[in-house]
Amino acid sequence: MFNTIIITVKTLLRRPSTWVWGALFPVALSTMFMFMFANLSSDGKVDPVPVAIVADEVWDASTFKDVATSLDEESDDRLLEIHECDDAADASRALKAGEVAGIYTV
Repeated sequence: MFNTIIITVKTLLRRPSTWVWGALFPVALSTMFMFMFANLSSDGKVDPVPVAIVADEVWDASTFKDVATSLDEESDDRLLEIHECDDAADASRALKAGEVAGIYTV
């Protein structure tokens, strides 16, 4: 029985496909994955996005105000940095100046 196992292993090791799929392919695949996912070990911190909000009476009455202000709370997972503007023209000027990345209006 042991002799049969030894002969079978020797036969398999003589085939080129056994070496390719058994040794070379896993090494190549693991090397590729190592280079693909090497930069995933960052701290995972997200910088808040500066946005302009047209703060008028419609904004004060909307439920989206609660959502946006909850995303603007000071914490480690803050997503928005809200800049309130009086009208759409002020928000557009802030966007063109590069102070904000977007504008929310209600």
